[in-house]
Formats: sequence, C-alpha cells, structure tokens
Amino acid sequence: MGTVVAIDVDGASIEYARQRYPGVEFVQLDVLALDRLNGEPFDLAYLFNSFYAFPDQRAALRAIRMACKAGGRLLIYDYTQPAGTELPRALGAEIGAPIVLEHIGAWMTEAAWNLVAVDDWSERYVAAYADLLRRFERNRSAIVAMHGADWYEFVTGWYGALREALATGALGGTVLTAVATA
Repeated sequence: MGTVVAIDVDGASIEYARQRYPGVEFVQLDVLALDRLNGEPFDLAYLFNSFYAFPDQRAALRAIRMACKAGGRLLIYDYTQPAGTELPRALGAEIGAPIVLEHIGAWMTEAAWNLVAVDDWSERYVAAYADLLRRFERNRSAIVAMHGADWYEFVTGWYGALREALATGALGGTVLTAVATA
C-alpha cells in the first residue's frame, strides 16, 4: 500500500482537508514547487479540476513529471475549451484557462508525458453541476443564513452559467490519461 500526498496552494483548503481526512498527508504547496517534497517519486498524479487554475500549465506539467517516476501515470479531470473560442463572459476570471485539446498533446510531449487517452466527460460534468445546483436550492436557507443572499445568488449564478456552458459545448469536461516517459 502506498502513501497519499495531497497538495494545494490554499492554506484554508489544506486545513479543512487535514481535519476531514486525517490519514492523508496534506502539504500547502504550489504545483511548481513539487521539487521541495522529499519523498519517493509518485506512481500516480491525480488532478481534479485544478489544472485550469494553474497560471503556467506547461511548467506545471513539467513539475508534475519531475515528481513522478518513469512509467508513472497522470490523470487530469478538467474543463476544456475549443481552440480559438472565447470563454463565456458569465464565468469571469474564475474559470481560469481550460485545457485546449488541440494543444495539450504537444505540451504533454514537451514535458515528457505520453498522452494515452482523452475521454469526453462533458455529459457527466453537466449532470454533476445540475445536481450541485439542486443541492444548493435544497439548502438555500442554510446557505443564506451562513453566507448571505448575495453570496447565494453569486454562487448559484456562477455554477448555473458553468453548467450552461458545459451543456451548450462552450466548455467541455475531459479526463486525460498520460504516462511518464523515461
């Protein structure tokens, strides 16, 4: 059995995760600083809706590769954007930089990854955000009591716009699988 190490640049997220999952090692760290970890190379790197937020995605792919052993796997679950299109304005800067599938293969190769699978998960993303919006609605009074009506409107508006962008194809959802080359 292996060791699970989770990283996040946000300290509050790390503290929350430490309390919720005591058996996992959580490290507050920027993805570009993975070389600061002093452990064995990883067998698997798993990114769930985080790649879009990396300011330098190419450098992130290189840093993750350096932290993985040859033959290690990389799984990226994230948003995609068709090449040459603009991001939906309703999502603002919070949507970051979704993966452009037409570019990611070359980036992977540059970073010593072999991209072996690209799976379209757009329908799953649409369903997941529809479910999230239903849960927000069911818990509206508690959310408003804790965070206020303005926050509730912002969050439901943003996730509603995200679900719509996914449903119309303005954005997609994907799972990328890659293997670290020697």
